[in-house]
Amino acid sequence: METSSSSALTARIERYILDTIKTANLTSGMPIPSEVQTVKELQISRGVVREAYRSLESLGLIEIKSGKRPIIKDPDPESLTKFLDFHRDIGHFSIDAILEAARGIELSAVQLAVQRANDDERKELNNIFLDLEKNVEKSFAFTLTLKKLHETIISISANPVYTLFFHALYAQLNTNLTEALLSLSKKEKKKLLKMHKNIVNAFNDKKSADSAYAFIEYADTLKEILLNPKDTDE
Repeated sequence: METSSSSALTARIERYILDTIKTANLTSGMPIPSEVQTVKELQISRGVVREAYRSLESLGLIEIKSGKRPIIKDPDPESLTKFLDFHRDIGHFSIDAILEAARGIELSAVQLAVQRANDDERKELNNIFLDLEKNVEKSFAFTLTLKKLHETIISISANPVYTLFFHALYAQLNTNLTEALLSLSKKEKKKLLKMHKNIVNAFNDKKSADSAYAFIEYADTLKEILLNPKDTDE
């Protein structure tokens, strides 16, 4: 069992490594000092240093490969997803709470995306919407296309923090969301289609406020769908 003193030492080594990265202006994909280098620099046992590196790896900050120096990892939602998975499973986070967080992030992202979208990105959104329209009677294709549209909007926002949290949060909702969307009636899908037409039109008109109103209407409907799923079509 790890003692409090060894735990504190590991934490100090982690901070030393992170400070080294910051001072050297290192970024994603760049190698950082090896365990051997850190052992020599700090004159600390290899085991404690290895524990610090493994801890940073588990947080998704660095990537360790055998025979190579560790590198700084690109930010990805995997570590955040694991964190949310665990706390959702033991009851700390409800689906309702996760949905509210996802709604707030995506609402901000939608407004930002409207401001930042270029002509090619607006064209891409319109094409995805046309696919959504074509698939309104095909539940599985409709669900996939709907998810693609929202992922595209997040991408257009060009905010890596929104992207990170969007994917991590929606990973928690994926099973529930897919099942709920697949159970929608044609009438309900057409209702969602109209809401997304309003969102895409807001992009075409470059009206951030309109995108917010349209998204809020969709988010409220999505919450109702998720928390009160239906088993059969109308």
